Amino acid sequence: SAGAATIMAAFNEVSGIPAHGNSWLLRDVLRRQWGFDGLVVSDYTGDLELIDHGLADGPRDAARIAFMAGVDMSMTSGLYRDHLPDLVRSGLVPEARVDESVRRVLELKEKLGLFDAPYNRLNGPAISAHAPAFRPLAREAAQKSVVLLKNDGGLLPLPKAGKRIALIGPS
Repeated sequence: SAGAATIMAAFNEVSGIPAHGNSWLLRDVLRRQWGFDGLVVSDYTGDLELIDHGLADGPRDAARIAFMAGVDMSMTSGLYRDHLPDLVRSGLVPEARVDESVRRVLELKEKLGLFDAPYNRLNGPAISAHAPAFRPLAREAAQKSVVLLKNDGGLLPLPKAGKRIALIGPS
């Protein structure tokens, strides 16, 4: 975790289990083995998408699975707001687990100074990611992130000869 304050659960699966519902990945590996003590946040509606993955029966079940797997904060789905209180009342989610996640959220807010100045960043000058001062770093990041595709062992379903493939995107 190298000092990271937050980690976002991924949309992908590991061994057939979506990361948002993967207790082994988030609790055993991330927290116990790697010692991460920060906040785990959902990737947009990754918690809700546990339904599409076939792991959850519905929104309430998705909230339970994601939360118990180790996702502390639901970014936009509203699942935790809508279902955690009842999941705690019904005994499906221990209140102590909610306390742990809330503590992580509050500790991060304290570190960021949000209790002293909750709207501080809203009142300051706007900073654009397109500002000239950021261009050298953006160029360096782009140069270091270029990846050439090599089809070792014929893993990709590509013809061995006769075709050229270009991967082109908006950026």
